[in-house]
Amino acid sequence: MVMGTSHSEPIAKVRLETACRLGFAGPGSFSRSFMRLTRVQPIVHRRQRVADMREKRCDAGERCPAKAAIAP
Repeated sequence: MVMGTSHSEPIAKVRLETACRLGFAGPGSFSRSFMRLTRVQPIVHRRQRVADMREKRCDAGERCPAKAAIAP
């Protein structure tokens, strides 16, 4: 265990990783578990990941429509 972490943090991480591999009985079950383990709604997490991926592609020099629209 890493200094400064509680016993429940590593367990929650393992549970989340296992749940992502195995799946859930339904979307409501998934959403409740995801919220409990991450404190973030699944849709918010998904939107942030998409935004992060777009930002990384733009930083890598790929076409970035958002930056092109801002540029004169």
